[in-house]
Amino acid sequence: MSLPYRSVVYIALGPRRIRAAREYATELAVAGARVLLVVADHPGWTGEPVADGVTVHRLGARNLRTALRAARRYLLAADGPLANADLLLAGDAEAAPIGYAARRRFPDLVVQHEPSADPARRTAEADLAVVTPWYPSPNDPFAGAFVKATTDTVLGADLGRIVTLHSESWLFPAHRLTGKVVRVAFERELDRTGGLVVEDTPEGELTRVAIPYLIGGNIVPWVQAQIERLHATLPTGRIEAPLIHAHTGHYGGVIANALARDDARIV
Repeated sequence: MSLPYRSVVYIALGPRRIRAAREYATELAVAGARVLLVVADHPGWTGEPVADGVTVHRLGARNLRTALRAARRYLLAADGPLANADLLLAGDAEAAPIGYAARRRFPDLVVQHEPSADPARRTAEADLAVVTPWYPSPNDPFAGAFVKATTDTVLGADLGRIVTLHSESWLFPAHRLTGKVVRVAFERELDRTGGLVVEDTPEGELTRVAIPYLIGGNIVPWVQAQIERLHATLPTGRIEAPLIHAHTGHYGGVIANALARDDARIV
């Protein structure tokens, strides 16, 4: 991963994006960046070491409320790690309040939710669009493997440009006031950054969009959130493809039906 940043702080305060934090921190370190990985005290951080070039700072807090307080004290101090950092990665929903506060505290600091070489890049028009809430990602390389396999079967079939739209759930807990703070901060950060990463893949182009999802919440608001976030990130607000392959009716199908062009065929 080639990024123009040499000092990176990566925050992951929850237990659900530990794999992504390890993968991204390792890639950044291999590329030559100094990476400080700030984590809460979750069992997922025990055992397997991180890569050389990555320094891990444990906040010593399992409770999200205390982890947020400890992270604020450590990171937002005038002489804290963020004072000289080039890039802050708020790598899970629980870290969003720190990202939001850091953006205000250090105006020159770049804040992202995932590392992206071209954060301004947006989804291109396509001949075939694949819409799915599951797809292999740094956080779960096995999720949606069947979607990727299905797309692979049409490679070389002269279908033109293929784009995959992956609405990836970023889960966070409903901890009363703390959960509400996380949700508001996360949604504000996504509104500011777009909450997406667009990259080239062997299948064509992949757009991965972060979707806030409250653990234990109703499925209907989650589906609506996917529609709203994809609508906000697509350049025209709709899926610019004449053919859409939507995975499962009550997820991909609902999204495709809401965002497809009038002339599009949905499979």
